[in-house]
Amino acid sequence: MELYKMCQNLTSMYLPVHLVTMDERTKNLYLLAGEELEILINPQGEVSIL
Repeated sequence: MELYKMCQNLTSMYLPVHLVTMDERTKNLYLLAGEELEILINPQGEVSIL
């Protein structure tokens, strides 16, 4: 659910989402958006902006 919310927020600010992938070992979701924005979502739904 956090992934959907994050993508919705990013695109509403006209930032393109370039990459969404999941680390198979940790199950963390990784988003690359805009020119420099990196976002990590852990399995508990906690969002970290790197």
